[in-house]
Amino acid sequence: AASTRPLLSQMTDYVLWNEFKPEDLAFSLGQDRSGKATISMLVTPAMKKVAMVTPPCVTNWPRVTGDGNFGTMFGPADITKAKFSLDLTDAAINAVENADYAAWSEMMTKVDDKLLDFVHGEQLKILGRKNLTRDEIKMLQIRTVRPKYDKMSGTLIGHSVQ
Repeated sequence: AASTRPLLSQMTDYVLWNEFKPEDLAFSLGQDRSGKATISMLVTPAMKKVAMVTPPCVTNWPRVTGDGNFGTMFGPADITKAKFSLDLTDAAINAVENADYAAWSEMMTKVDDKLLDFVHGEQLKILGRKNLTRDEIKMLQIRTVRPKYDKMSGTLIGHSVQ
């Protein structure tokens, strides 16, 4: 039988990063096929999947795995199944400081904190623990925006999203 769902319902609504509101996020707990806990992040009130356009950033390189090599014999046959991971940095663009990166980084920190609160509340189901403090769980969390250090001197040289 043919599907009666309209094709438009499958489209993704992208939101510009500066119009995205972290307070509109909702998290829900589910399970994958093997029974492992999964966390879904949706935007309320329509409960749509999160899709945002980042500000312009310098990228060190797009990290493409075998799943991202669309159009080659190593990658997926369908473009929607391709997986890319960008290394966005706070580096200057054409010798001008990237002012939007700081605001975007602040917004992403709010998203991380909201996720941290959710995991703290559901830690028994997600982590199998029940007495961890919020700070202990934060040490386990991989934050979205991370500091970048010089490998030789150990000094902070910027921030990146990986």
